[in-house]
Amino acid sequence: MEKLLGCPFCGEVPELPGGDGTQYEIECECGMATSSIQIVDLLSHEEHMSSTFIHCRYEEKYVERAAAEAVKRWNERAPNA
Repeated sequence: MEKLLGCPFCGEVPELPGGDGTQYEIECECGMATSSIQIVDLLSHEEHMSSTFIHCRYEEKYVERAAAEAVKRWNERAPNA
């Protein structure tokens, strides 16, 4: 997984994404910046139809994909002016 860049507002590097098996979110402690992704939004139709959604949690391969996507989106944000 990529290393997180600092917050565009305070410069602090947030913790790696946290999630509950259905979504992943990165939030800076300053409360000014977040990046969130719903796992279902990353699934193709075929993946969604074949996925075993057990105990309100997607398969680990989809959870890992969402965590990596949350980091990618955090790091691709507009730079601080």
